[in-house]
Amino acid sequence: MDCKGKMHNKTVIITGGGKGIGFGVATAFAKEGANLVLTGRTPSTLEKAKDSLEKDYGIKVLTVVADGGDEASAQLVAEKAMEAFGRIDTLVNNAQNSKSGVLLVDHTKEDFDQAIYSGLYATFFYMKACYPYLKESKGSVVNFASGAGIVGKVGQSSYAAAKEGIRGLSRVAAAEWGPDGVRVNIVAPLAMTKSLEQWREAYPALYEKTISDIPLGRFGDPETQAVLPLLDGDLAQIMYACTRGTLRSDMVHWKPGSACCVIMASKGYPASSHKGDVISGLDAVDDDVVVFHSGTKKVDGVYQTHGGRVLGVTALGEDLKAAIDKAYANVRRISFDGQQVRSDIGAKGLRHLT
Repeated sequence: MDCKGKMHNKTVIITGGGKGIGFGVATAFAKEGANLVLTGRTPSTLEKAKDSLEKDYGIKVLTVVADGGDEASAQLVAEKAMEAFGRIDTLVNNAQNSKSGVLLVDHTKEDFDQAIYSGLYATFFYMKACYPYLKESKGSVVNFASGAGIVGKVGQSSYAAAKEGIRGLSRVAAAEWGPDGVRVNIVAPLAMTKSLEQWREAYPALYEKTISDIPLGRFGDPETQAVLPLLDGDLAQIMYACTRGTLRSDMVHWKPGSACCVIMASKGYPASSHKGDVISGLDAVDDDVVVFHSGTKKVDGVYQTHGGRVLGVTALGEDLKAAIDKAYANVRRISFDGQQVRSDIGAKGLRHLT
């Protein structure tokens, strides 16, 4: 598919763009025709994302293995983007690496440096490196903060410090760069990432207290398998509006009903993962059920496991119970050696509704 949307021939840099939230953002921009520069630390993850995005959307993707906490690396990314595409229109600072579930008094300086350099310093370095080109294109910056810093989550001191620093940096940059036509915005998601899973395991009581205040009884999913099928509209247009500062409440609409996504994980997950197990039954799922491939690889026409979170089986229903029942009915049609499937997906949501 060749996409010629609102971002056609424009260039977007996304740090940590090879997986999770970063890859979701990359997909949204790809749908609008943007050429992408994806950075990260794992070449294989970046190349897999590049192949998928170029094949599905007909755009160009440049991957750069880089450590954003090093100023020279950030500068190199900006230079490579200009060499490849001749312009930079949007910078998305998504990447962050930190210890989770470690009390402040147990943090080492190395732990704290890890969060500050990968988050705050990386954001600072990328913004400085890209500023001259963003000024020329009248572009935009989207920085990621976190609810962990805004609320103050136990066991998240270094992560929260980095994210609160990014919030302050972003507010100042918005004031200083606004006269140059460069917009700077902040997104503060609270999604069930690997770091948050570690925090949940370290502080289960605090986790339960936190989600008790959330109507759905859970955090968001960074891969949004359970949410996107209910979106009545174009995610790419919504993301584009966010970067332009033009998003309005009447631009986001949802279909009636409920959705449920059940993750099928490989043997050993989350401590490890298993690759090469043949997946059967994918052709047996209902036509209206979406199976998201998170950790698979196609070898000689056959899908195999290639990661921890292998598949996300997502079904819709007139209510949550119907969606859950349909998702699990289709999960039972799929199999691979060592598969792991939780049996309580949606249970907390049902309790909140009764």
